[in-house]
Amino acid sequence: MKYISFFIFITSLSFYTFAQAPNGGGSGVTDNDLQLNTITTALPFMAITPDSRAGGMGDAGTALSPSSTSIYWNTSVLSFAKQKSEISMSYTPWLRQLTNDISLSYLSAYYKINKTHTVGGSMRYFSLGEITFTDASGNVLRDDKPSEFELTGAYAFRLAKRFSIGINGKFAYSNLTGGIPVAGVNTKAGIVGATDLSFTYLNDDAKIGKTKGVYIFAITFNNIGNKVAYSELSQRDFIPMNLKIGIG
Repeated sequence: MKYISFFIFITSLSFYTFAQAPNGGGSGVTDNDLQLNTITTALPFMAITPDSRAGGMGDAGTALSPSSTSIYWNTSVLSFAKQKSEISMSYTPWLRQLTNDISLSYLSAYYKINKTHTVGGSMRYFSLGEITFTDASGNVLRDDKPSEFELTGAYAFRLAKRFSIGINGKFAYSNLTGGIPVAGVNTKAGIVGATDLSFTYLNDDAKIGKTKGVYIFAITFNNIGNKVAYSELSQRDFIPMNLKIGIG
């Protein structure tokens, strides 16, 4: 993706802006009046759906049947998986009508130790393609390939016949600038530690009249973690934390 202005990335880097009341101070405007309360988030790639099944259902993956991609949606449901183990890979082109080198790659797997314990892990890699960094005057600074990745370790514990809990530990790394200065400020990669908590109730002997079926109810808390900053002077932004409730 050649010759895209570096200032696209400034939208991902939130720097403090200071304002001063007009001379005389008679307007009664204070610093608090000039501040916005907008909540911004960083590392949005952590919230991109990695699998086509849930993506085709409008990102409704919280209460789907277990699969290796449940590590992203709801780790606790892995306790009810029929298969002892599974591994999956996916590749998702991103903004393909605009460019041909932005993509999300995802690898996930789980293994059932026994009926009580299940472990798993996943890795996602988001490539932003080749970017030509320029200054405010349009002068080329250098070419770079910004990218982000996330590593996840997963564990599901079956508390009872129909109830399970899950927990994920995550490490995410976001390198958008390659250390290039922005507005005279040195930048750095964003580093995040986060966790997911999930709870599932699944009844595979449910009935509606004489019709047998499966009932599932799930709750997940995703991306509970620290704020992230891309420089020493920029404000620290939240990662995309979510609460999801699903019924199937």
